[in-house]
Amino acid sequence: MKPSPATRREKCDPSHRHAPIPRGLWILVGGLLLGGLIYLIVNSGGFRPDVYGPTATAPFDQSGAALGKRVYIQNCLVCHQANGQGVPRLYPPLAQSEWVLGTQWTGENHLVKILLKGLNGPVEINGQRYIGAMVGWEVPLNDEKIAAVLTYIRNEWGNEATPISPEFVAQIRSQTSDRTKGWTQRELQAIPKTTGHNPPDGKDLK
Repeated sequence: MKPSPATRREKCDPSHRHAPIPRGLWILVGGLLLGGLIYLIVNSGGFRPDVYGPTATAPFDQSGAALGKRVYIQNCLVCHQANGQGVPRLYPPLAQSEWVLGTQWTGENHLVKILLKGLNGPVEINGQRYIGAMVGWEVPLNDEKIAAVLTYIRNEWGNEATPISPEFVAQIRSQTSDRTKGWTQRELQAIPKTTGHNPPDGKDLK
């Protein structure tokens, strides 16, 4: 018996066979996974605990870069900006700043004093006048962090200056422990410059 025209038009029932995944798709997926792994290895810092740990700390070294950069980003970047140029007429630049580099009357002791107690404007830096105020950081930042961030700004954005040690910060902190207000430029200019190699001798004004 021959099938009717209607029967011949019917399609066969679908089968339940599994179609193989194309080889090109396997190669694409493998390439993406390998590329992602390489990216993580290159950009993860080796998953160092001093960068990624919940209580991350970095030891002070000659550059102070790891800890110093982190402290700067967390506490200083808003005012002084990522490029160290500050905000015109409000917050002075740190890049190529005579105050940071100590090229005129400023010394390492002045920078530490400012970080500890703060600074009240107006101040003049690189021939420009700024009226903003800076709070002191002696409570939230310990000696190591203050030393690290100062060392960082003295060697970033083209700056080149010697590092500041936690021991020197501790000396200045002890010397100015009874001061409760920020500095003015006039007060700071009356203080002789000292460095970590020439520690305060008690005559440095408070």
